[in-house]
Amino acid sequence: MGGLLAGVEHRIRGFVLMVGDGGLVQHFTGPEDRAEPFLTLPAARRRRWLAAMTPIEPLRWVRKATAPLLFLNARYDEFVPPRDARAYQRAAPQPKEIHWYDSGHRLPPEAWCDAARFLERRIGIPATEHPSC
Repeated sequence: MGGLLAGVEHRIRGFVLMVGDGGLVQHFTGPEDRAEPFLTLPAARRRRWLAAMTPIEPLRWVRKATAPLLFLNARYDEFVPPRDARAYQRAAPQPKEIHWYDSGHRLPPEAWCDAARFLERRIGIPATEHPSC
């Protein structure tokens, strides 16, 4: 949901988007996703859900972000396929930074320190305040 916020809230000076995939619509309808719960819904209910969720899909809103973005993703994420993460990253405007980690969905301490350093540059809180740094 961070990409949605980044697209509508222009007072924040930087966003860290961790293990994002662009939203639930992308997550449940992509070729690599496990959409069994979604597909078990009756067709009419799926159509209503898609109609309600598509307009607020973070993948659509991240394009309107005006603050710098930091994307942190995992190469072996069991919930967010790298293909979905890359589509989300591509949708975002510059300036943006993209970091990938050799981990699953739970990012390593290094990622949290990278986030703290990014925010230090944007909002001035010393990265050394975070225990991972």
